[in-house]
Amino acid sequence: MRGGDVLSAVLGAALVAGCGGNGSSGPAAVTLGEAPEHYGAVLADVREVVDDQAGPREWTSVERAPIVWEVAEGRCPFWTPWWRAEEPISIDGSWAQVIDTLDAVLTEHGFHALHENESPTGGWAFLSAEDANGAVLTLRSTEHTEVGVSGGSVLRGEATQCPGWEEG
Repeated sequence: MRGGDVLSAVLGAALVAGCGGNGSSGPAAVTLGEAPEHYGAVLADVREVVDDQAGPREWTSVERAPIVWEVAEGRCPFWTPWWRAEEPISIDGSWAQVIDTLDAVLTEHGFHALHENESPTGGWAFLSAEDANGAVLTLRSTEHTEVGVSGGSVLRGEATQCPGWEEG
């Protein structure tokens, strides 16, 4: 290979890597202002998959206490409210269908590292996936179903500080 060809190959590989080489279309960096809409859309899609694959259910938003520290310079933690439905996902029936469908949906939103646990003996069945911001989406079911996103580290963006954060 000639020098120009090597340079072209290296630049081409860098361009592909810089354009989402991990195969996900989700943003690698979400700002605090964008986080509610971004993660809200992820949770809406997850609830839709659960409803489509395991039967419709009524979801209730469960608020959590706000997180109030700055994770790192210019980054804030982000947690969504949890969504809860009283109906479980059947481990013997629709759980596998939900998981199979969610894999593609979560990848579209930039989540990867899908971890799953099935415990048909009365414990939680759960799945978790993480995105580039460190946010972990968890779907779990036992006698009811819950889904939420926790632990994200989002860019502070235009906000002067993280919500609830007081320097001092």
